[in-house]
Formats: sequence, C-alpha cells, structure tokens
Amino acid sequence: MIIKRTSAIVLPQLLLFIVLLGCTFEPQEDFFKEVKQVAPSPIIDLTDYNEEDTIVMLQPTKFKYMVAINEPSALQEVQILLDSSAILSTPFLSGEFTLSQSSIPVGIHKLTIQFIAKSNSGSLADKVGAEYFQVWKTWIVKVERFDNDPPDTPEVRISEEDGFLRLDWTPYSKNNFVGYRLRVLAPYPREIQFKNQLSTYWVDSSFLWGSAGYELTVTNTYGSNTTTVGLTEPQKLTLIYNKDDSTAVVKWKPSRFYSAFGRAVIKENETVRHTSTNGSDSTLTLKLNEILWGRGESVTLQIFPKNSQLTTFESREFLYNHLPVKRLLSRPTLYYQNGIKQVVGFSPSAALFYFFDDQLGVTDSVTVYTSAVSVPYSGNYAYYVNDNAVVRWNLSTNEKVYTNDNANFAIEPLSISGSSNGIVSYYSKNNQDPWDLRLSLVIQNTDDKTFIQKTNVNYDPKITLPPKNFVLSDDGGLCLSPYSRGISRVENGLPNIGTLPSPGYFLCFRHDNNDEILMTWSESVNIVSSHDLSIIRTITLPWGYNAVSYDPVTHYVVCTKTDSEVLYLVNIDNNHTKAFKAISTQWSLVNGYLINYAGQYMKVL
Repeated sequence: MIIKRTSAIVLPQLLLFIVLLGCTFEPQEDFFKEVKQVAPSPIIDLTDYNEEDTIVMLQPTKFKYMVAINEPSALQEVQILLDSSAILSTPFLSGEFTLSQSSIPVGIHKLTIQFIAKSNSGSLADKVGAEYFQVWKTWIVKVERFDNDPPDTPEVRISEEDGFLRLDWTPYSKNNFVGYRLRVLAPYPREIQFKNQLSTYWVDSSFLWGSAGYELTVTNTYGSNTTTVGLTEPQKLTLIYNKDDSTAVVKWKPSRFYSAFGRAVIKENETVRHTSTNGSDSTLTLKLNEILWGRGESVTLQIFPKNSQLTTFESREFLYNHLPVKRLLSRPTLYYQNGIKQVVGFSPSAALFYFFDDQLGVTDSVTVYTSAVSVPYSGNYAYYVNDNAVVRWNLSTNEKVYTNDNANFAIEPLSISGSSNGIVSYYSKNNQDPWDLRLSLVIQNTDDKTFIQKTNVNYDPKITLPPKNFVLSDDGGLCLSPYSRGISRVENGLPNIGTLPSPGYFLCFRHDNNDEILMTWSESVNIVSSHDLSIIRTITLPWGYNAVSYDPVTHYVVCTKTDSEVLYLVNIDNNHTKAFKAISTQWSLVNGYLINYAGQYMKVL
C-alpha cells in the first residue's frame, strides 16, 4: 500500500505573506504555533483477497472492499481502477463491485483500490484545503475464459491390482472442481465421496464373483456428468462323472480377484467333502456314493468371499442313475385300461388325459379340467368331475354321460371311484349355499342316474379331516366303507358282508380277479376272499417291507421300505421276487413299467 502526501499554496496568499513581512511592526511573541502532524494509518481491504498477490478470475466475480483511515484525516473519495480505467468512484467507505469476462479481455490486468483523504493536520495548507493524502493498493488479476460448461463425461477403467479390482478415472483439471462421487451399484450398494481433485482411483477389495456395477459422477460449479461401467466375472461348476467307478472330477474357475477370495467348499448332497482356502485351486476328484435309481447325488460348489456381507456363490449339479430310463412329461398318474388294452394317464397340472402305446409313448391327449379321475381296470369307462356333474367317459366310443347336473364340487380334495358296470361313488355339497357345510356321500348308477346310497355327513375343513369316499370293486359289486373296515354289497341298503380280517390294511380290490381282496401287513400280503372275507393265502415279503402298489397286468406288487436302497417286486400268485437297486419310496407298477415319483420309468417285467 502506498501513501502520498500533497500540499498546494496558491500565489495570492504567498504575495500577501511577503507584503506583511515588509512592515516595521515587531510583535512581542510568535504569531503561530508549531503543527505536530499525525502519521496516517490507512486500511484497504479486498474481502477474501487480502493476502494474495494474484487473483485468478474464472467467472464473473463479485468483490467486496472496505477502506479506512485514522483521525483526524477525513476520507474524500474512493476509486477503483482496472489498469488505468476507473470502474468505480464513490464516497463510501465500503461496497462491492463486479468484474465480468463480458467487459474484460482475457489476460493479465492490474486492479487498484485507492482513496483520497484530507489530512486535517491544522497546517496552513490544510487550512486553505490544499493538503490531502492519496493511498492505494494493487492486485494482479489473471482473467481466464469464462467456462460455464459441466464436466466432460469421465472415462473409467477397470483393472486388477494385487488380486483386487481397481477403478481408475481421468482427473478433472479445471479450478471449478467440486467433487467426485462413486456409487457402487452391485453387488451391494454403497457410495464414496472424493473432495480431493487428485483422487482418481478406488480399490474394491470385496468383489470376487458375479456382476459388479459402478457409477462415477464428476461435478464442477456448473453441473455434473456421469459414467456407468460394469463387469461380469462368471463362475461355473463343471462336473465330469465316471459311472464305472463313481468318481467325479469337479472343476471351477479361479477368480482373477484372488485377494478377495475366502474359501471354496465342495459338498456331496449336504456333506462337506472338501474345503480350500487357496484361490488358485480349481480342480478336485471325488469318490461319490453309488447313485441309485430314484435318487440323485448332488455335488455343490460354494465360494465364500472374505467379505461376509457379500453373497456366497453356489452352484449345484445333480447326477442320476445311468440306467436307460425315460421320463414322463407332466408326471401323470397311469392306469392300465384292459377294455381298450392300453395304458392311459391323467396330469392335473397339464389338465390332459393321455393315451400311451406299449412303450409309453403318447399317442393322443385330451384336455380335461378336473382334479379327480377314476379308471377301472376292466370295461371301457373312465370317470371324472366336471363343473357340477360326474362324467362317465367311454374310452372306446368317446361317449360321455353326465350323471348329476346339480352337484356342487367346491370341495378339496375331491374323490371319485368308478367301476366297469357304470356304478360310481363320490361326495359333493348338498346345495349351492357356500355356508352349508353338509356333504352328500353318494353311490349312483350312471345308466339311470338312480342313487343306490346317499348319506349326509357334516364337514368343516377348518376343524375336521377331509371326507372319505366309498371304494368300489372293479366290477362294481362290492364297496369298502369310508369310515370302517366293513365290506358291503353295492345294492339298496348296502348289505354288509363283514369286516376285513386283522391285522392288515386294505390295499385294493383285485382288479383282475373280483373274487379276491388284497391286504398288506408287515412283510406279507394276505389274499382275502371277497365272498366271506376269509384269508385264502399269504404272500411273504422281504423283511421290513410293505406292499404299496399292485399291477393287475403282471400280478406283481411293489414293496418298499423306508430308507432302503433296494426295491422289491413280488408276484402274488407264486411269490416270485425281483430286486432292484433303487431308493425304496414312491413307486408304482403299471403294465410291467416301474415308475417313480419324478416320472422316470423303465420296463422291468
């Protein structure tokens, strides 16, 4: 800051002073007092720029100033100059002004703030108004082009460094920088802020497998721009199984971001067979359990990242028995219909009734919307529920008879039992009233629609078990009571023949021989006379096994045992037994085909 003192005496005053000196008057004392001048203490302040020599101006900028000087001086005028041109002249001690690129060329300029003040020193020059101070202070102003554009779209690169995923982006070089914002979109969201303009990379120490997504935003004082990048690092389990020695070669892909690797776990079914903490391991040979028909072996690969917040990668492969088995689509329930000499089946999920050839290939299918089907072994009929009626369907002629037009089948589960002579048993609601919970338990002749039996029962699905239906013999001559072990003739009044012998459970009326009833008990099948309910003969089963299904074509029963790995087929005429290595649950035998719950089948008889 520069201070300059200025004094000026006008000529007429000087001449007057000289004339007075020519007189002969001599005063007794001095006619003036010595003036002691006070040194000025000026202040010039440019807010935010007091200590800076150079001001870089990137945009139109508002400046605030303040000036002051100590008493007895008195401020006269404040001037602000850019180079040699005055841009402001004011008597105020403080104020503001704006410099803009619209009126100032790009380049180096000198900004000056100065003021003029009277000294008020009491000197003769001061008395005549000719003594003042001029004080000024200067700054160098570097004016750059006004850039009010948002940042360019940043470039982001993904690479690997020391086993970790690294992100690098191009730095923003201009002075109007505000910040970088990095959002991790996947595998789990988070956000990182960077206020340092030189921070141009970030390491994701957690990413190992799968998909990752990142969004980088660069912001300056005029806006922002964003780039999104991502990568997919797939993991794949490859399983090569040797059926001859039950060995499996397990392969997976090592991650290039190995420093984020925690451990790899290999399981057979749910048993851990191998654990590795070496990220470069990628091959393992296992000796597996023997794979039985009806049960698959599973091999599971689990990759655990070091970061427990991340999802574990898991892939599972299933191995099945190598026997030449096929699979039925939609897993229909199969029946052998002796009247048309053909296997038929129904799938509720597909709403299709199928017709099969001797190799269980589908020859035809018919759409049937129902949840209850009955197909007797003999005769030509199949029965099903449709809307408010029971339908008797002649599979030879395709004729359909609707036995009851007023039944209400809004009940789950439904049940129906039909015979070869046109007799059918079912239950339905008494009427269309949704609040009436009474059911009708019915045996009906489909030829003339007369009721042989109609019994009312109460049923509340919230508190009672599902209702039970009569089970009819294949020829329609006998029925099993739904609530006892009683066997009755199917005629008016249902005259009772007697009670099934104990111990044992009803398996079925023998479809191919109406004179016999099959009962199963632990390790045996009793053949019971349908005339007097006496035991005709007993078939011995393997230890711990029970009969669960009967095939009237081959005369074999399917015998199963919980947790066994062997399945038995036993002929009820001669006790001939065949064994198969298979998981011993949920099997049926139809026309010599062994079928499991998954719809796999194989001809065995």
